[in-house]
Amino acid sequence: MKPNDVLFICDFETTGIGPDDYPIELGGIFTDCNFKALDFFDELIFWKYLGTDDWNDEYKEAYKMHKIDFDYWIKNSVPRNVAIEILEDKINKLKNKKYNRFIIVSDNAQFEYNHMKKLYGDFGFPFHYTAWDVNLLFALNNIEEDDDAAHRAFSDAMGIYFTLIKNFKK
Repeated sequence: MKPNDVLFICDFETTGIGPDDYPIELGGIFTDCNFKALDFFDELIFWKYLGTDDWNDEYKEAYKMHKIDFDYWIKNSVPRNVAIEILEDKINKLKNKKYNRFIIVSDNAQFEYNHMKKLYGDFGFPFHYTAWDVNLLFALNNIEEDDDAAHRAFSDAMGIYFTLIKNFKK
């Protein structure tokens, strides 16, 4: 990593458990290369063309993990373009502070990277072409997930952040 890199330690919750599903929540922490927190992001994301019929049996499997109720999601989510505007505003503020490369960090980096590309679509993609997967850290630290607990994006991202600090903070 370079001193002007920003890590976006993040997690998505989605409508299902496959790559063709849609991100409905994104949470994350922007940090510098020494894991100093620079900013935060936590939004439920509304996809205009999703309706109750689209929350099918696969969604029920995803719901078991994130426990985001459909009505709660409808009431509290922001439109996709607004979520992107909020995220872009945070990225631009960091660019003004001379940070210029943004790297996705997650416990399932390929999943997060692909959903970030889906979220952005034609809006332009501000993240570096690679992502950092920290699953090995979870294994090395004997961290096991509680299958009954709700997996919300921001709290999961914070868990990754604290694991990184424990293992790498100088």
